[in-house]
Amino acid sequence: MKRWGIKNGVVMGTLNAGCAYFPKERWKTNPLCSDSRFTWLISDDINTVVGKKSCPYDRAVVAGDKMRANAKQGSTVYVSDDLKLSADSMALVSDHYPIQFIID
Repeated sequence: MKRWGIKNGVVMGTLNAGCAYFPKERWKTNPLCSDSRFTWLISDDINTVVGKKSCPYDRAVVAGDKMRANAKQGSTVYVSDDLKLSADSMALVSDHYPIQFIID
């Protein structure tokens, strides 16, 4: 944010920010997790992977007053639910569910 003068933004994608890749004790030392300027829209209890594992590897993080005020925490939607796709169908495309979130 400092480097490019960005006031509002989104970091989204496969951050591997869950389970064994990113244990809870690492949250305290990671600025993206501990800095109050960032809001995580996908919580730890959300499974973002297709298959037997249940981990929140994919995340959406917003920063800046406008983004934090207008992004709906808990509004994350699995696109596969909207399209009525089964886990088997999703697995043919990716091992991660496609996700979206709402910004008003």
